[in-house]
Amino acid sequence: MDLMKWARFYWDRLGAAVLAVLGLLTLLLGYLGVSGTVYPAEQLPYMISGGILGLFFLGSAGILYLSADMRDEWRKLDSIDASLKELAGVTTRDEDPVTPAAASPGTPPTPVAETPAPSTNGSEPAEPAAAKTTTRKKSTTGSAKGRSTGQRTGSRS
Repeated sequence: MDLMKWARFYWDRLGAAVLAVLGLLTLLLGYLGVSGTVYPAEQLPYMISGGILGLFFLGSAGILYLSADMRDEWRKLDSIDASLKELAGVTTRDEDPVTPAAASPGTPPTPVAETPAPSTNGSEPAEPAAAKTTTRKKSTTGSAKGRSTGQRTGSRS
């Protein structure tokens, strides 16, 4: 592969590597400048230019590298999505929602889900008939032995 073609394709990784080297070099030069003197007034410019600028370069390199990694993940997901769409386009028919011919001999065809009817008053759509709630029977498993739930026993008032 040609070097310029590679650099154009991986510009974000190349930029991250350049920024990382630049950040490490800046930190090293800042450290050498600070270690050469004992006076804080002479150390301050090296700490500002070497330390802060070096950390900025290293942080930018990290962000750029993570951006490149995310771009690779999106490319993989796009290729998986394209292959799934291609596979689904080959095996399904748009005009028939239930395809008994495409199913294997032992599996029943799957019906299309019922969609809710639009409401007449402009609020939320009405529920389908199958999703309506039903009333429950009251359970008697929690009642005590031999007494009714309305009676009170014992000497406590």
